[in-house]
Amino acid sequence: MTMNTTEQDLRREAIRRRLQGERPRDICRDLNRSRSWFDKWWALYRHNPQTTFASRSRAPLHSPHQTAPAIVQAVVSLRVLLEQATTPQTRYGLIGARAVQAGLKELHLCPVPSERTIQRILAEHHLTHPLGASSSTAYYPWPLAQHVNAIFATDIITKHLRGGEEIQNFHTIDHFSHAVCLTQHLDKTSRTSRIHLLHSWAKLGLACLQQFDNEGAFCGGHTHPQILGQVVRLCLFCGVEPLFTP
Repeated sequence: MTMNTTEQDLRREAIRRRLQGERPRDICRDLNRSRSWFDKWWALYRHNPQTTFASRSRAPLHSPHQTAPAIVQAVVSLRVLLEQATTPQTRYGLIGARAVQAGLKELHLCPVPSERTIQRILAEHHLTHPLGASSSTAYYPWPLAQHVNAIFATDIITKHLRGGEEIQNFHTIDHFSHAVCLTQHLDKTSRTSRIHLLHSWAKLGLACLQQFDNEGAFCGGHTHPQILGQVVRLCLFCGVEPLFTP
């Protein structure tokens, strides 16, 4: 046999020599293979003379860990319903793997897939895109900063933890330098907002213009529109002009 002889060629050679009357032990010695190797392929050939002597995959035909189609359909359907947000309860709700898993538990679905499995199912069905990513006509007000400390923007991102707890992440960014200040709190009251602003100004410098969204903690709430909130009064006291954008 040559250096380029493949395993498939060796199997064919062994069977050809056996059909010509050679003894199995002589064949195994010449091909440097075991007797069990020969017996395996001889039995396969006797069962199917049309075999190609190709190796068979050892992977099981049915995976015991494969997610049932009904479970996959339930995950996809629930995610689509959460994205549609047709009720007041779902309009501002979460739509991620954890929210889908919680919804399946409420429906007493058994078994409930893990978050990783749910995330994989969503990715396979192209449902992991950011909400609103397909909209290219949305208008986002964005003031133009010409120098450092010209314009700061502050917002709050709520992080939901297991068990129902929430962490409020306050972010302030300099529009020009992209320098960032982050603080974390257990609430997002006006008092907490003032603490974050003072910390961010001490770290980044005093802004000329401070940009906010319409979060109640920033504007002072929506029940008394004629009253200046604590955050607005802090900005004016420090000589910072507040700017509210949608």
